[in-house]
Amino acid sequence: MTPPALDETRAVLALVRGGRRRARRGGVAYQVYVGVLVAAVAGPTAWASVRDALESTADPGRAVALAPFAVAVTALAVLWGSVREGVLRGPVSVDAAVIDWVLPSPVRWETVLGSAFARGVAVRAAAGAALCLIVLFVLWRTVLPLPPVPGAALATSALAGALLGTLSAALRASGPTWIRRSWYAALLLLLASAAALAWKGVPGASGALWSGPWGWAAQGVVGEPSAWAGLAALAVVTVCALVFAARRLSSRTFGELRRGAELTGGLKAGLWLVDPGWAAGTGETARADFSASVRVPLPTLPVLAPAWRDLVTLLRDVDRLLRSAVLTVLALLAAQSPGPAGVAASCGLLYLAVSALTEGARSCAGDPGRTRYLPLRPETLALAFGLTPLAVAGTLTAVGAAALAGLGADPAGLARVALLLPAAVATALAGAYRGFLPQAALTGIDTPFGNSVPFQVAFWHGAGPVTLTVIALVALPGGPAGAAWLAAGTALAALWAARRGARALTA
Repeated sequence: MTPPALDETRAVLALVRGGRRRARRGGVAYQVYVGVLVAAVAGPTAWASVRDALESTADPGRAVALAPFAVAVTALAVLWGSVREGVLRGPVSVDAAVIDWVLPSPVRWETVLGSAFARGVAVRAAAGAALCLIVLFVLWRTVLPLPPVPGAALATSALAGALLGTLSAALRASGPTWIRRSWYAALLLLLASAAALAWKGVPGASGALWSGPWGWAAQGVVGEPSAWAGLAALAVVTVCALVFAARRLSSRTFGELRRGAELTGGLKAGLWLVDPGWAAGTGETARADFSASVRVPLPTLPVLAPAWRDLVTLLRDVDRLLRSAVLTVLALLAAQSPGPAGVAASCGLLYLAVSALTEGARSCAGDPGRTRYLPLRPETLALAFGLTPLAVAGTLTAVGAAALAGLGADPAGLARVALLLPAAVATALAGAYRGFLPQAALTGIDTPFGNSVPFQVAFWHGAGPVTLTVIALVALPGGPAGAAWLAAGTALAALWAARRGARALTA
C-alpha cells in the first residue's frame, strides 16, 4: 500500500484543527481569564517567596547531604511514572475523535501522532523546568546555602528540569515494556541507602547519583560540582530517547491509542467530579494488563479471605507498596518535630501511606458485587479489609523506624507513629468506603461569606486525615490519659469505618 502524501495529511490535519480551534475559542478565552486572575492573586505571594529565598541564609547542617538524594528519588519516581503512563494511557494524548475519524482515513500516522508528541514534549519540558525552579527555591529557604551566582544555579536547575521533562515524554512514547518494577524498587533502595550513608558522613555516598538520569538531573537541580557533566550525560540520553520514541510512533496500534483515550477521559471526568475514585475505577482494566501474575495459598479461615485478596492485589501492583513505604518513611521523619504542626504533617503522610494499601476496600465499595462470595457480615467484612493494610503498614513502619533509629532519630516520635497505626487504618478504611462525591456537596449553601461548596468538598475528602490528626493531638500529652484517649479514638474510628463500610458494601 502506497503511503498517503504528506500534503494530504497536512490538509486533513488543518481541517480538523481549524474546526477544533473554532469550537474551543470560548474555552481558551475562559482559561486565559482564569490564568490572569490566578496570576494577579498569587503573583505577589510567589514573588515575595522568590525574594525571600534569594535573601535567606539557611543553615546547611547535615541535611544538605540529603538534598540531592531526595531530588533523585523524586526524579526516579517521575520517570517510572512516565513508563507506567505509557503502558496505561498510550504513547501520546490524542482525542478519541481523532482516533476514530482521522486515523482510519488515509493519513500519515507519523504526522498526526508526531504533532501530539511534540506538544507533550513541550508541555513536559516547561513543567519540568518550572517545578525544578520551585524545588530549588524551597531548598534555598530550608537547607541549601545561597550560591555566589544565583543566576547560574537557576539556569542549571531549569535546564535539568527541562531535560527531565523531555525524557519523561520520550519514555512514555517509547513504551519500554522491558523495564521491570524490581529495578525501580532496587534503585529506590540504592538511593535510600546512599542517603543514609551521606547522613552519617561516609565518603563516596554521592556515587549513587551517577546511577542514571535521575541522579544526573538531581546534580543539576541542587548545583553539585559535577552538575554540568551530569547534564551532558542527561542530554545525550534524552536525545537518544527522543529519536527512538519518534521512530516508534508509527508502529503503535489502534487499540493502544483507543485505550489511552478512554483512560484519559476517565481521568478528566474524575477531575471534574472532584473524585479520584472515578479515575481509579476507569484505569482498573489497564492496570490489570500491566500487573504481574502471583500465586498466594488460599486461607482456611473465611475472615482471612478479604486479607488474602488485598495481599494478592498489593503483590500484583507493587507501586502502591513502594508508595506506601516512601510515605511511611516521610511520616516517621515528620514525627521528629514534636509540635502540633509536625504531628499534623505526620498524620497526613501516615494516612496517605495506609490509604495506598486499602485499594481492596475502595474497589469493593465501588462495586459491592465483588463481596458476593465472602461469607461475612457487612460490619465484619468492612473491618476485615483492614487486616492486610495493618500488617503491611506495621512491617513498613517497623523497618523504617529501625533504620531511622540507627541514624539517630528520636525514639519518641517513631513510637508515636507506630501507636497511631490502628487509628490510621480505621480512618483510611472510612475514607475508602465514602464512595463517590454526592451531588449535594456540589450544590452547597449560600451564606453571607460565600457558597459552602469548597468547604463541603474539602471536608468530604479530608475527613479521614482530620480525624486522625484530632486523635493524635488529643493523645499527644501521653501518659495513662493519653493512652485512654488514643484507645477511645481508635475504637470510634473503627466503628465509623464499620458502619460506613456496611452501608457501602450492601448498597
